[in-house]
Amino acid sequence: MRNPRYLDEENQSQTSAVDMLHGNWVSLVDTAQNSSLYLIDSLLGIGVNVESRNGQGWTAMQTAASRGHRKVVERLLSKGANVNAASSYSYGLTALQAAAQGGHLEAVNLLLSKGAEINTAPSELYGRTALQAAAEGGHLEVVDILLSEGAEVDAAPSYSHGRTALQAAAQGGHLEVVERLLGSGVDVESKTHNGEQHYSSRFVQITIVLPKDYATQERHDRVV
Repeated sequence: MRNPRYLDEENQSQTSAVDMLHGNWVSLVDTAQNSSLYLIDSLLGIGVNVESRNGQGWTAMQTAASRGHRKVVERLLSKGANVNAASSYSYGLTALQAAAQGGHLEAVNLLLSKGAEINTAPSELYGRTALQAAAEGGHLEVVDILLSEGAEVDAAPSYSHGRTALQAAAQGGHLEVVERLLGSGVDVESKTHNGEQHYSSRFVQITIVLPKDYATQERHDRVV
């Protein structure tokens, strides 16, 4: 038998959910962010579109994936959410890109098993492919999974403020990720759309020059 304390908490949560629904101010995206399965079911039950977006253009699926809420991702998929819903133009990420950025391995594996496109191009502004996002965060396990599933190691970066996977890893000083990418045959001469280039060799400095409107450079001296 379940502990009465937990039953009380669940009842309070459900009562609050009904109050919020009747108040008409809770959104599906906010609910996905907060990982409330009851609220998600309640909102979908009253006809909220599973593909609805918030003011930043994010879907509930993308939001849940960015937080690593695997159970929420599963529930949304079961309700017909598009695993490959397009990202927003600026700062947007697909569900897989969002999960990869956060290093959420379980969510990444789930999305891939459900047909998530691994090489979707990044959004125009500040976008990242799944591999670029994982590399930027230094998430080696996710990088390994993506490479094993066919991620393009030299995928073109976002048009504005983009990074190749190698640039992103080098900028963050993620040596193990840099080494993994080098071992995968990454092009060390590739550039961003702004003409920025990274340099790497066996005994030299990896340097990333940030976009021209930034006043600084980030440097990470490593032997690779």
